[in-house]
This record gives sequence, structure tokens and C-alpha cells, in this order.
Amino acid sequence: RGKMKNKYSCLTGLLCFCIIFFSFDSKSAESEKKSDEEAGPKLYSNCNTTFYALQDNFLLTIIARGEHNTPGYAAWISFTNIDMIPPEFLLNERLPFRAVPQVITPFEVSTKILLRDRVDKIIVHDSCGQHKVRVLQLQGY
Repeated sequence: RGKMKNKYSCLTGLLCFCIIFFSFDSKSAESEKKSDEEAGPKLYSNCNTTFYALQDNFLLTIIARGEHNTPGYAAWISFTNIDMIPPEFLLNERLPFRAVPQVITPFEVSTKILLRDRVDKIIVHDSCGQHKVRVLQLQGY
């Protein structure tokens, strides 16, 4: 019976250690996540991005190509108001929230959206201002 008590006290001690260790780790992860959410996404800040736009029938495809200073960035294209003519979009980015190497990393992001009408141009905003992008019309089937 003495051996059983010892086994349970070891398990209890291990369980307490795990609870303390993992609750501390999850709290730090939550605080990192919270500070990252407070910062939130921002407009893309590197000014050497190239934009392309293609429209096939009513499907508009927008492509952005550029470089990030590190591989930890996330970039995406979102729309502000597609009912305006020309439609306006945002190139957003989220900074890395972990330590990452300082290596210039190329990226390409795209998005597709259905529009009611054909458009000649679109406007994409980033931190460098607005970019008027000519839309290449493809032949529909």
C-alpha cells in the first residue's frame, strides 16, 4: 500500500507541474495573440509592389507581387467597396509575431471576386497611396 501512495503522489506532482507549466505557456501565448490583435492588420508598407488585374466575363482576379523584409509576414487583398466604379481594394499585411530571420522574401497574393459589370480599371490602396491598375479583359467562353 505504501508503494501505491508513492506512485499517486508522483503522478499528482507531475500533474501539478504540467498544469503550472502549460498554463504559464498558454498565458504568454494569449498575451502575444492579444498584442498582435491589438496591432491588427495594416496597409502593406513596402512600396515596390506590382499589381495586375484580369477579368474573364464577370470574374475579376487581382494579383499583387512584391517582397517582404522577413518570411513571417502575411499579406492579403481585401475590398473596401466593390459597388463603386472603379472598385477599390486594400493590400493588407500582418507583421510576424515571432522571431524570424532577416531574409527578403518574395510574395504573391491574389483574390477573385464576381462583379456585375466589366471594369476598365481598379484602385488598390497600400501605405504608399493609391494605385490605378488597368484591367486586362480576357475573352469569355
